[in-house]
Amino acid sequence: MSQSVGFEWGFKAGGEGRPRAQGDGAGCAGATAAANSQQGCGHLVHMSYKVGKPKMKRRLTNEEHGGARRAKRQPAQFNVIQGQPLPVHRKIEMMDKAALQLTLLQLVAMHPEVQDSLSVLQPTSPDPAKYTELLEQKMQAVYDHIPYSKSSDMLNDYAFVRMKAAILEFLNCLIDCLLDAIPPRTTNLLQSFKFLAYGTRLLAQMPHFETESNNYYKNICYEQVSEIWNTLIRHASSDINFLSTKPSLLHYLHELKQFNEQTKGKFDIPLRLFYTIMDDYHTQTVPAAAAVASTSATVAEELNGNSKSMETLGIWNNVA
Repeated sequence: MSQSVGFEWGFKAGGEGRPRAQGDGAGCAGATAAANSQQGCGHLVHMSYKVGKPKMKRRLTNEEHGGARRAKRQPAQFNVIQGQPLPVHRKIEMMDKAALQLTLLQLVAMHPEVQDSLSVLQPTSPDPAKYTELLEQKMQAVYDHIPYSKSSDMLNDYAFVRMKAAILEFLNCLIDCLLDAIPPRTTNLLQSFKFLAYGTRLLAQMPHFETESNNYYKNICYEQVSEIWNTLIRHASSDINFLSTKPSLLHYLHELKQFNEQTKGKFDIPLRLFYTIMDDYHTQTVPAAAAVASTSATVAEELNGNSKSMETLGIWNNVA
């Protein structure tokens, strides 16, 4: 066995490993020569040699192994199908109203430029019934947050803390809807006055707290609603068709007067503006009606007296 593989340590059996005497020197000349010679006399171990730990056998490499090398077994190839998320339109179909609304609001918050795209896709104002439905839901949420108390029915500071978030949500929603329901967003002034009166009545139904400072947001909203009344009345003053509908003017003037009395003068400015426009319109319409009547009489006299006056007035110039 070669040395690279290793060899056996220790003494061989049958006395082959014993040191021979001088008389036994049939195959070797002496002990020293026998120790240095390995021809015909086996392995002779010196007496002073100590047996140590066996040498570790090293592992043979692939090149040293005999025979052909066995190739590794390759796994079979299969078409693997992996999971994938739903498409966006499928996710939207599976969302309910609350989840879809929350997702859109988060998307707008992350990408503010999306607001312009939404305005382009939804250019028209929704149906007025949608406004009323939304505002009534917000108002109901305000009353749902009123804490129950057995000792007192009054709205104290603790109740304001509980209701503050719902109150701000309702007031902001009210102003947003009112601003979307007046010109130039809409051209129907009669519908605008109707919805503005509805929003003012709804604001009057807001709870009134014991501490006046807790009514701060409500009072600020009254000021904003009063400015919206001013704006809408100015738009109505330039619309002859709306001013000609006297019953509608008197109806909303009466409602605005009632709102001013209920709120102790919070609508004084729009009420005075309404009276001014009504007076100006009445002042302009009465002389105009008299002038039209006199002009008609003069034209009739000229028609009866002289046929040339018709050519002078140009009444028949455009008649085929």
